[in-house]
Amino acid sequence: MSLASHLVAFLAARGWREGDSPRPAFRRILPPESAGLGDYYVIAPREENTVESVRLVQSLIEPLASVFDLTPTALEALLRSNSAIVSIQQRSTTTSDGSVPFPVYSSLIDHLKKFLLSSASFIAEEDPLVGRIPEEARYYLSRCSFLQSSVGSYVTNVRLPEGDLLAPDRLQFDQEEPKASEDVNDTIQEIVPWAFDAVLNRPFGFDFSALPVPADEIFSVDAFEALSTLVGTVRDGELNFTFNTIQASITAKSGELTPAKLGRLNEFAKRLRSSVEDQEEIHVAGRIVELRSRNPDKNRNHVYIFGKFGTHEGIVAIRVPKRDYSVAGEAHVSGRIVYASGLARRMRTQYRITKLKYFGLEPPPFWEMR
Repeated sequence: MSLASHLVAFLAARGWREGDSPRPAFRRILPPESAGLGDYYVIAPREENTVESVRLVQSLIEPLASVFDLTPTALEALLRSNSAIVSIQQRSTTTSDGSVPFPVYSSLIDHLKKFLLSSASFIAEEDPLVGRIPEEARYYLSRCSFLQSSVGSYVTNVRLPEGDLLAPDRLQFDQEEPKASEDVNDTIQEIVPWAFDAVLNRPFGFDFSALPVPADEIFSVDAFEALSTLVGTVRDGELNFTFNTIQASITAKSGELTPAKLGRLNEFAKRLRSSVEDQEEIHVAGRIVELRSRNPDKNRNHVYIFGKFGTHEGIVAIRVPKRDYSVAGEAHVSGRIVYASGLARRMRTQYRITKLKYFGLEPPPFWEMR
């Protein structure tokens, strides 16, 4: 899509509609009544990718940025690349003049970095507890960029990447739907508003039993803890998030931050961790459906078995050393049954064996099949 098309889509997603235009070469786009803009309207070109149409759209960026409470830099980045923009507004007595003390800002950026890395790790590993940051997450973070800030309160604008594969160099033996940066962006846009509405701003605390599905299917423990710490960097005032894409704008407001609010967020993070740290011993027998490795000669090789374990049937993910990975490769090619035992944790769509006790082509002597 062109710059002009992105502009029209951006306005339409926010309730603007096309009206009658006296000139066929241009669109006349009217704001919704709820915007309170009176007779304000936008003239946008119908032709795309011409020098004149690009100039016209560029001339609209600054006035429209003020309408949508964005900086011109953020709006232009949004329209040019179809990126997602997350704006983090810090309101407090220390930021009222548009500046922020260096230690405060440094702390905020550090915890924001951890939050983005944890969210990307959750998508890359499909595991709510990721001990080691995967390369996919580091690649995602490397594509994020800071944009020009706003004045008044202190606003940090970060452009999140779109359309980039998380692991473009991954060695993979089976076809699967690739994970993209949009998956991480969606997770970030879901977790922050939910945390603010259901936990932070809920006076009587959150009923953990009210979660519609197991917590580890929808939350990254590391990301939630990083978000809790990020919010805790604001000792007075408020911290507000706004997520802007071409299609939508989502805002999450903390309100005045108090020790009680921060305590609720921290308590939920602790409950979340304890709820997913429970592990059970499983014995699985089945066929390998996927092998995944960046370097088969190393020990970070991943095997995915579809099989039966206890009363369950489904996917079990295992990280194996190179010795077992060669066995897995032979079994995958021949279609042989493999056997694995170990301590496992339930994840969003599968089980993951976190402590492998046995992997082989024959059941171990201690294994009683049930």
